[in-house]
Amino acid sequence: PFLVDQSLGATFTSNAFSVGEFDHVGVQYVTTGSAALNGSLQLQRSVDGISWDNFLTADTVTGDTVICKQITDIYFGYIRIVYTRTAGTATLNVKLGTINHQY
Repeated sequence: PFLVDQSLGATFTSNAFSVGEFDHVGVQYVTTGSAALNGSLQLQRSVDGISWDNFLTADTVTGDTVICKQITDIYFGYIRIVYTRTAGTATLNVKLGTINHQY
């Protein structure tokens, strides 16, 4: 998995993940642990891994949540995840998938 047991007790930015060789990527967020959780997950993209841009709609996460997103027609080299905490804490697991692989 891309992120395993990431704490949602504070705002964070994940490491970059190279998507340069893929045309389509699926992203699955799974949060567990606290009904008091409140925050948002935002995907960002970059061509060079230095300058970042938000894309797709940010997702609000509260309590136990499962969210799947599809990224198609990828014309950039990297993606990453930014979590902004409002309240509570929980654990986040993220999987990235392509036609033939799971990360």
